[in-house]
Amino acid sequence: MGAVLEMAEPKKRGGPRSGSGRPKGSGPGRINTTFAVKVTPEYKTWMGSFAEQLGGTEADLFREAMKLLATDRGFRLPPLR
Repeated sequence: MGAVLEMAEPKKRGGPRSGSGRPKGSGPGRINTTFAVKVTPEYKTWMGSFAEQLGGTEADLFREAMKLLATDRGFRLPPLR
């Protein structure tokens, strides 16, 4: 008679599925990306340096620029993000 071999249990596949991740939020606290601007690597470096000098991020720089431009042109201030 031959030897009896036990078969290994199949591996469970309970890991994350492709495309799964943190669920997208919804509701009043969600912030949406409005647009993206294509720039050269040099422009991105310049903008990053400028934002850093002002003590913030590129988003902070953009937000400040919009407030200044609106004030300069007599337009209402943007709402809070």
